[in-house]
Amino acid sequence: MSQTASTGDNLRCMRGTGLPSRVRHPASASHGHRRRRSLYAQRGHVCTYRTLVADRDRRTPAQKGVRRGRAAWRDGPAPPTGSRVALSARIRHNGGMSIAPPTEQRVLDAAQHLLQMHGYHGLSYAAVAAVVGLRKASVFHYFPTKDGLARAVVAGYRATVRGKMAAIDEATDNPAEKLVRYVDLYRELLERREHMCLCGLLAAAALTLPASVQTEMRGYFTEHEAWLGEVLAAGNAAAVLHLAGPVAVAAQLVLAGVEGALLVARAHDDDARFTTITTQLLAGVQARP
Repeated sequence: MSQTASTGDNLRCMRGTGLPSRVRHPASASHGHRRRRSLYAQRGHVCTYRTLVADRDRRTPAQKGVRRGRAAWRDGPAPPTGSRVALSARIRHNGGMSIAPPTEQRVLDAAQHLLQMHGYHGLSYAAVAAVVGLRKASVFHYFPTKDGLARAVVAGYRATVRGKMAAIDEATDNPAEKLVRYVDLYRELLERREHMCLCGLLAAAALTLPASVQTEMRGYFTEHEAWLGEVLAAGNAAAVLHLAGPVAVAAQLVLAGVEGALLVARAHDDDARFTTITTQLLAGVQARP
């Protein structure tokens, strides 16, 4: 057979296989499949769709490219370290580590800003896309649903504050000092002009939130009440704090007092009110001389 094949030869190589001369499969119309059909015809081989697929599957992920090799990579060699596939894999498989691609983190940051400014019902894909400088479709790529986006933002906010509370535990063993530093976490919101604690803001409209966002929001308060309870119990046992009632109630009182002080200070645009209220709040649990 000659080294070159006409179009007719290329199509005739499909005959006698039980398949029509033009395989009407979406994949068969691609340039790569047409080129391989031509190569098979030149070599005098019988070319079928099954042959084409087998030839395609023998290629390595590197030959297919990172994006085409995404599925094959799951069971094969890892993609290049800096690729988007590798970074996404680290998020999925790295023991729960929160490692987000830069674009995804920018989307989360923009969504958190909008939530703290306008609440859940003021959050929209159009607004997030405008802040980040993306198309709405790109935001949908990372977070297909609005409640999923809001839940991810609240989960990230919880993790950030949880890390700050852990830092307080590492910095001091004095329960009274821990309470002062805890209040300072909320004071930072005023100083950075972030308006409100994200979960405190969402709690005001809790009944209108999706169930997944409510769960994350309530988890924030549950964690803080538990941490405050441990601090207050330790202070009471060490006689550096004085509790007039049960530990759980005292923890709820401190949390409600700090969140309320932040709300009142923001309503009056007066940071001094926050300092006045929280000073009296902390004085109420100080040990009596």
